[in-house]
Amino acid sequence: MQPSNTLNPLPVALKARRTTRRRPRFQPRRSRQTKQPKLDEEDQVFASLPIISDTRVALRVIREDWSEAANQDLPRTPPLVLRSQVTALVANKSEIHRELDAACSEGLRRIVLPGGSDCFITPEDFEARAQHSESPVLQKFFNEVFKQNHLPWLSLSSLQQVYAEHTDDAIDELVRNGYLTSVDEHSYNFCFPGMGMFMKNREAGAKHILSILKRTPYKEMVLTKLQLRTLKDTCFTARWHVRDVVGSGQAECVDTSVGVLVRLVI
Repeated sequence: MQPSNTLNPLPVALKARRTTRRRPRFQPRRSRQTKQPKLDEEDQVFASLPIISDTRVALRVIREDWSEAANQDLPRTPPLVLRSQVTALVANKSEIHRELDAACSEGLRRIVLPGGSDCFITPEDFEARAQHSESPVLQKFFNEVFKQNHLPWLSLSSLQQVYAEHTDDAIDELVRNGYLTSVDEHSYNFCFPGMGMFMKNREAGAKHILSILKRTPYKEMVLTKLQLRTLKDTCFTARWHVRDVVGSGQAECVDTSVGVLVRLVI
């Protein structure tokens, strides 16, 4: 999926045509100023657009792969993208961290999951799944806390600035509804409603994928076949889980003459 960053060399036949006639000796070369093409209004718009990286394309693809079954089984959990899934899709691993940080500075939000892995959520998806959105505490949380904070954590002092004398009551409501989790007495991590059930589905699906690979003779299976398997105890598709286990290093993809194989990492 990683596009080439270098131009292909010219064919030999085309290079031969580029030879030019030599000028007579001592004849001065006239300087020619090349005119820059004038951009019309549409060209100027496209020229001003940011470059779309493979990481951003991967974020969009994985976000759209959030299944309808997940919407039904995890109604309060917003569609999210795991870092491991992005790692599985992007060929240039060295740019993933930098490009994800850039996306977070432009609006994407990162949430740390139990165990140390992390995921990415758009504020729009996060707010759309919120229940009791008419609550003043929750409205302030979305508009003045979550959307304004680029980090996956926040301090007690920042909450005190937003909620003033009602800080304790606001924190209790946010923790009770699954939007904050306490790190210590001075800081909190962002989280999302239904995180426990999400982790249960993720772990069950990954375990099933790995067990399928372990039962094969060479601990490997063609990717197209593995992605069509029906998994137990998870609302996500096999493809969703395959990207997770490959990106987290539990399995790897290998190109062969029969297609891409998913191989268990022993």
